[in-house]
Amino acid sequence: ILTVIGIIPFAAALARQFWVKYKITSRRISVQSGLGGNDFTELIYQDIAGLKYVYRGSNEVGDMVIELRDGAKLEMRHVPKFQEIYKYIFERCTPEAQESSFAME
Repeated sequence: ILTVIGIIPFAAALARQFWVKYKITSRRISVQSGLGGNDFTELIYQDIAGLKYVYRGSNEVGDMVIELRDGAKLEMRHVPKFQEIYKYIFERCTPEAQESSFAME
């Protein structure tokens, strides 16, 4: 029974790795997802109102929620090189967004 219970979350995590692509540049964050990559989201750093995060197991992988000024939220799950990417995004946010975000310790 434990094997069957463990296979389902593992399969979901594995599928997410193949179906979600994150691209973080100096100007914007792009997320391509869905079967065949047909869902595409882009945002610029000035649109960010706040950042929140949680680690997954180790400090190398984590999840973050990007809160936008219009109230929308973008969830980025299982982000590799998490600390490096979070700090990179945090540095490019406005000072107001940095104040309402979780600082990386």
